[in-house]
Amino acid sequence: MRFHPVISIIIGLIIAITLTVLLKLILGLNSPFFGVINFQIGVTIFALGAFITTFLAKEEKVEYGIYFTVILLTIYIIIELFNDTNIYTSYYVQIGVFIGTIVGYVFSAIVGSYLGITIHDQLQKNTEKNIEKN
Repeated sequence: MRFHPVISIIIGLIIAITLTVLLKLILGLNSPFFGVINFQIGVTIFALGAFITTFLAKEEKVEYGIYFTVILLTIYIIIELFNDTNIYTSYYVQIGVFIGTIVGYVFSAIVGSYLGITIHDQLQKNTEKNIEKN
């Protein structure tokens, strides 16, 4: 079932935010000392959300995964602005970590979108082959 891109982005956001909250609650990773684990969870969430967004959209475009990423990054940045837990002492280290995190999340979303396109194409080819055999 294929959806309008806006609806597929909303579905991707709902799934990504739900998974993020559940993983943070289950694993108890609310401490800033779990930075690498939080980053890996974020990369997985962004890739999965972008995959879902692209896979469910009527048109398969990497752009939809990037739109998803921009919206989710905006939400995460707003949340982090109100979060005072900060383990880094240097301003330059904070900026470096922030930029690295954004680049990692965007890259993972692009990979997730590309996987969504690739898997959809493979499923479509398999369906066409099955129809031709029958």
